[in-house]
Amino acid sequence: MTLLERDHYLDRVPGDYANLTHGYPEGLNPPWVRGYQLHPGRTWITGPDRARYTGELRANPRPDWPDLPPATFTQVICGWFEVFFQVPVAALAPTCTLAFTIAAAALTGQRGDEVIVIDRSYDSWPVLLELLGASVVYARRTASGLPDLGSVAAACSGRTRAIVIVSPDNPLGVICPRDTLEQLITLCRERDITLLADHCLARLDPYRRGIPLLPHLARGRAGVSWITLGDTGKVLGLGGSKVAALACSPGLRDRLAAASSPLFFQLAQYDLAVIAAVLSDGRFSTRGISDQIGARHRYLREQVAQPLAVPPVDAGCFGLVDAAGLGIDDTSFAALLQDRYRVLTVPVSWFPAGQASPETRIRVALARPWPVIRRLAEALNEVAATARTPGPAP
Repeated sequence: MTLLERDHYLDRVPGDYANLTHGYPEGLNPPWVRGYQLHPGRTWITGPDRARYTGELRANPRPDWPDLPPATFTQVICGWFEVFFQVPVAALAPTCTLAFTIAAAALTGQRGDEVIVIDRSYDSWPVLLELLGASVVYARRTASGLPDLGSVAAACSGRTRAIVIVSPDNPLGVICPRDTLEQLITLCRERDITLLADHCLARLDPYRRGIPLLPHLARGRAGVSWITLGDTGKVLGLGGSKVAALACSPGLRDRLAAASSPLFFQLAQYDLAVIAAVLSDGRFSTRGISDQIGARHRYLREQVAQPLAVPPVDAGCFGLVDAAGLGIDDTSFAALLQDRYRVLTVPVSWFPAGQASPETRIRVALARPWPVIRRLAEALNEVAATARTPGPAP
């Protein structure tokens, strides 16, 4: 799946395909964000936050973003994450993939270490765990798509070091509810296991479901080991300028620092300046992009004709299209859309699972401009019409 996303992200003719693979927003930012991309500037430190930078301004009365120390920007970005997570940020990383790698490296490293992952979760995490030498053990989902707590408990062993959850889920868009998350916290505390929560999509709540966050529920509970991560890439369409944050229970901070040390990296100064400028601007709100995602999902649900179906999802930036009514599997469905209509989607079966099962759903990115969403709907309806017409199946 990641290869498909990468290859078409680098496509020489970007308009040739309607690319609904990756979840990064495209073309949804208001014009003022574009202004910061072209000129990060220093205007964002001339308002109420100016007092925090008096020393820097005294030394350089006319500073611009290349001349300021990175901490000028990172404290703004960390503050944004800390308001959301309501706990201090332990570390920043250039991407959520690197943030997850740091977290996984902090929790594993001994031969035989095991990590439990829920079926059909984000595909990169099991691959990275195995690259680090951990054994991945899959737990099932319930019929509603939630982690099956009985399966998770049965998968635990004396070698289990962590349980990984993704909420909102990718690809299924399922929110891990408060009671499930609390039971996972209790299970981890009882068995001395770390709960690792990927909350990268948690800023995107188009349907106002309310997304319980691990740091909120674990705060004040003695003996709970946890790590969570988030990033700005799914809410800021800045052409690759993004940053991820890690938060953790107090006992894990030193282990995260040790795990990140061999991966020494610099955060790009331009990226920091642009992100800090946008996040500190009073016009920025994640509700704007959430509302746009919700509108696109409602449009697809209303416009796409049977026998195709667009199931409801809880949150996040992805939707699903179910081809069960066509009598074909998800891989064939995605190939048909790509080859005949030049529409790129991701089969749900490409996301790893412990036991393969028949799958008919594809995942589509909703954070796209209206012309791309309409092109998707037109392609889907042409496929649906062909299926209803007597003759060979598409």
